[in-house]
Amino acid sequence: MEKYEKKKQHSIIISTNNAFNEEEGSYEIIMNTISKVVHFLDQEFSLYEYHKCRSKVSLPFYVEEKGIFTNKIIGFWPLHPSEVDKEVVSDMYIIGDKNIEGFLRDIHERKFDSITELWDYFEDNCAIMCQIYDSAHIEVHSKDIAIITKIDQLIE
Repeated sequence: MEKYEKKKQHSIIISTNNAFNEEEGSYEIIMNTISKVVHFLDQEFSLYEYHKCRSKVSLPFYVEEKGIFTNKIIGFWPLHPSEVDKEVVSDMYIIGDKNIEGFLRDIHERKFDSITELWDYFEDNCAIMCQIYDSAHIEVHSKDIAIITKIDQLIE
C-alpha cells in the first residue's frame, strides 16, 4: 500500500505581471487592490507580519531557524492594515488566524531548519498566508476556499 500525505490548499494571485508604464517611466502598482485584500483579511483574522531579524530583542513573538554556525531569528509582530495604504510595499509576509497569538506562543519554542519548513508549518496550521511584493503582486493561500472566493468577489 502506498503511503502519502495529502494537503489541500487554495490560492489567489493578483499581479501586474511586471507591467511597465511607458508614460510614467515606472512599473504599474496595485496599491488599492492590495489594501482592499489586506483590510478584508484583517476583518476576518488577526494578522501578523513576519521577517528575518537580527535580534529577538523587543519582538512580541519569534522563532529560530537553525543554521550551521548561527541561528537566524524570524520575528512576528501585529500587522496594522494601514501599513499597506500609505506607501509602496517592497515585500511583506503575513500569516493570519482567529487565534494567531496562541499559535505563535506554541511555535516559539520550536526551531525550524529553513524558512521553507516554517512556511510548510504555517500552511498546515494557519488559516491564511499572504505575500506582497513591490505593491504589484499579492498571493493569498488558504485551506478555506470561501476566503479565496470572497477575495475574488471583492476585487471584481
